[in-house]
Amino acid sequence: MRKRGDLLWLNCFPGGVCIFLKVSWRCGANVDFLIIHPTLGVVEMADHYLIPFEDAIEHEDEVDFVSSLDG
Repeated sequence: MRKRGDLLWLNCFPGGVCIFLKVSWRCGANVDFLIIHPTLGVVEMADHYLIPFEDAIEHEDEVDFVSSLDG
């Protein structure tokens, strides 16, 4: 379970590191998180677009870090 302040990776455009704030909506298996993103600001995002930052680092060959971090 996520806790406030956990780092997540937004695994869709525009990508990037996010900070988890809280679960904002839940209906069965569908969950939305309230996150802080550096360019999008505070937004709700479906959990399937977010992965733990540690997993993104572990699978960096599958994640486009360079284009996401270059802006």
